[in-house]
Amino acid sequence: MRRAHWIVMGAWVGLFAAAAAACGDSATGADIPDPPGADGSASDASRTDASVVVPTKDSSVTDTGTNEQETSVPTGDGGLPTVSTAEIDFGNTDCGSTAAAQTFTISNPSAVAVSFTSELVKSAASPFTIDPASGSIPSGQSVTVTVTPKPVAIPSTTAQNGLGDQLKLSIGPTTATLDLKQSARGGVLRFSVPSGIDFGNRTIGTPVENVFAVTNAGNAPVPITLSVADDPSPFALSVNPTTATPGVQEARVTFTPTAEEDYTSAIKLTPGAGPLCDVAPADISLKGTGTTGVVSVTPPSISFGSAAGLVDCGTTAPSQKVRITNSSNAAFQFSALLTRSTTVYTLSYNTTANAAAINNQTVAANSFVELTVVPKQIPQTSSTAPDAFGDTLTITTTAPGDATPHAIELHQTARGAVVTRSTNSITILNAAGAAGVPIGVTATSPSYTFTNLGNVDIVLDQKTSAGTPFSVSASTLTLGSTAGTNSASSSASFTPVAVGATSDIATVSQPADAPPVVLCGNLPGNLTLSGTGAAPSIAAAPSPLNFNFVPCGTQAAARTVRLTNNGPATTFTATLAKGAGSGFTVSPANGPIGAGAAIDVTVTPKLIPSGTTGATTSTANNGINDVLELTTGNVAAPFNVTINETAQGAVIDFNNVATKNFANTARGATSAPSPTTVRNTGNLSADLTFTVTTTSGPAGFTDAFGPATSTSTISAGTTSTSNNNLTFFPTASPVPTGLYQGAYSVTLANPVPICAPLPTMVLTGTATN
Repeated sequence: MRRAHWIVMGAWVGLFAAAAAACGDSATGADIPDPPGADGSASDASRTDASVVVPTKDSSVTDTGTNEQETSVPTGDGGLPTVSTAEIDFGNTDCGSTAAAQTFTISNPSAVAVSFTSELVKSAASPFTIDPASGSIPSGQSVTVTVTPKPVAIPSTTAQNGLGDQLKLSIGPTTATLDLKQSARGGVLRFSVPSGIDFGNRTIGTPVENVFAVTNAGNAPVPITLSVADDPSPFALSVNPTTATPGVQEARVTFTPTAEEDYTSAIKLTPGAGPLCDVAPADISLKGTGTTGVVSVTPPSISFGSAAGLVDCGTTAPSQKVRITNSSNAAFQFSALLTRSTTVYTLSYNTTANAAAINNQTVAANSFVELTVVPKQIPQTSSTAPDAFGDTLTITTTAPGDATPHAIELHQTARGAVVTRSTNSITILNAAGAAGVPIGVTATSPSYTFTNLGNVDIVLDQKTSAGTPFSVSASTLTLGSTAGTNSASSSASFTPVAVGATSDIATVSQPADAPPVVLCGNLPGNLTLSGTGAAPSIAAAPSPLNFNFVPCGTQAAARTVRLTNNGPATTFTATLAKGAGSGFTVSPANGPIGAGAAIDVTVTPKLIPSGTTGATTSTANNGINDVLELTTGNVAAPFNVTINETAQGAVIDFNNVATKNFANTARGATSAPSPTTVRNTGNLSADLTFTVTTTSGPAGFTDAFGPATSTSTISAGTTSTSNNNLTFFPTASPVPTGLYQGAYSVTLANPVPICAPLPTMVLTGTATN
């Protein structure tokens, strides 16, 4: 079981440094069983389970085998989220069919909900769909994500993993990658001579044979039937394969003219039962002319190397012979010429060797001669374009009636892989696109591309030097030889372990444990990788954290501060400078934080008391404040975030006057008015009702203070004396003289938050004769 791990880049309430150690093999997600079918047919598939420790972001639900999505039962006991596999292999799927869906699981054993999003690298062109593509995973629960292959189209490439893709998971502030593997299974049938076969002028009754090939560029055998269109016909199949296995199958067709006329026909290929990953090839056209002439030149075409005319780069194909037959009773002369000025062949005849032309040689009556065509070596670095090493051999004779030259096509194509890479050097930058990647943080380069311009599939190993802070995402590169399969992308990653610039190289080579593939050019050289390590740091936002105005008697909603760890995995702490006396609480107070990860720290304001409960709270701007001190094990100095909150409400008082004394006032008289100051030192205006009451006096007393009630609006931060002039008027006889007492109180005419108790003033006065 292959196991891959990512350090979590988020944080979980209640996790301590010990939890970070849980991202080893003990963080294994549940294995997911392989689906049925592994016979290499319509949907043979295998699966590699792996537990991938990943950071947090959003998910979805557990697949129950129906179209419904159901959240699984919590089973986590704390720790880091896991992905159940790093690879899903759907195996080989017959073209025209669909592989069964498979699933993987994201588990969240942590103490906080996480979210995830997903992206298929091939986007809309991907051969897969993902459900759900994003979602949320509650604490202690898991989510099953279904990967559904699309039907394998016809045509499709049959290159290994040609229908694969990569699923990029964004889980919290970091990413994880799942390899989705799938190969199309079926035959891809072609004729080696799509332009047709021309036998030219041939003597009546004399059979002439021509070689062609059926190629199967796919990966599955296909039963075939080759047939000549007309029956009877002067054309006949002398070698007729019945199965096209992957590779090249030789076939032969013979032309035996029976009359002096032009003949045409065609060879048709009919596939039998078996998967096909492309349409059957078009018919091969056949033509030839029956003559009573005396000259026969065979074969009409030559394919060097394989039946398809393929010759490995760096090698030389065997020589081939051309026969010139004289069926008359008189000798004639012939000449032979290679057409291309830069030909890759020479001609040999009798004592003449390595010639580009043979001139005026005699063919005796009723005999034949053979001319040897000798190919030169295919250079090690060569173009693999079809017939780039072809030519045309032209034979002319002096025989009567043989005025038309005999053209023999020489087919030869260099065979091998030609691999290029889109860049030769990469400098890896930080997330802001600048130099300096914090120690312990992994930065990834933009992708670069390998392309195979040759005609042979190739697999390459890509690796960096051992013990360096560099790595590559694609350690194995599978490059097909047809459009759509002949490229592969990779990226490089840099995880510095020290401050300063450093470099490495990435090399490519053929696997040591596999037969070497012929190359028609050098493999790409070293890829230079460079990066600069930077000292760890931390950051937090927003800073400052402002809760603004909060009415007294209420509690503001919690807000979060995101702590970013620009350094290796470590632990963090979050404390408030005022400790238990703070107007806020913070959670989590500590826990693990991954390399380059971020965690949200929640700051929750406490309830601001209301004046109705007897409490007094300052309404000064930012009067409720504290400092959130954030620290990690990587950085000695804390990152301080100022927290501000302003209590909102009215604060009413009588200018700090608690008692008003009217001294001596004669019975039946009224004292001089006594102004009373009312202040609102808060930050909200208030509509107030003022009430004057007489609470005690000599026997039989009545109201002695006034006015009885009044109403006034007191704006925030102002002082008022209007409607607040109080008087003392002791009642007349028969009430005796003596001490009177009363109260001047305030109530709210309309509801408004108050941040201090409403005041009451004690009134006293003495009645005299």
